[in-house]
Amino acid sequence: MIQGLQLALDMGIRKVQVNSDSLLIVSQINGSYEAKDSRMAEYLKISKALLEKFESYSLSQVPRDQNTEADALAGIGSNFNSGEFCHLPIVHLLYPATHEVESEVNVTNISDNS
Repeated sequence: MIQGLQLALDMGIRKVQVNSDSLLIVSQINGSYEAKDSRMAEYLKISKALLEKFESYSLSQVPRDQNTEADALAGIGSNFNSGEFCHLPIVHLLYPATHEVESEVNVTNISDNS
């Protein structure tokens, strides 16, 4: 969340809507839970400071089963160091591997080597 907020600020975004599947994080930011761990307290401090830089923001908790794509992307992003990769292909599977598909599969290559 911290990286996403910083990116939004860097892009000049003034209003942001944050959706998180973490009830703990959402509850800590809105003040209904206390951050007891020192590391979580530091994350909370940074998050609140970033949120205050926006003209307005909203924060909501989204159930994990409704947030699978964002959760997968966050997992990918947290495993790489900045500048480590120039291109990272993301493939969105429309069906599980066990699902039989009768139609053709189209592959599109997106490149910034225009």
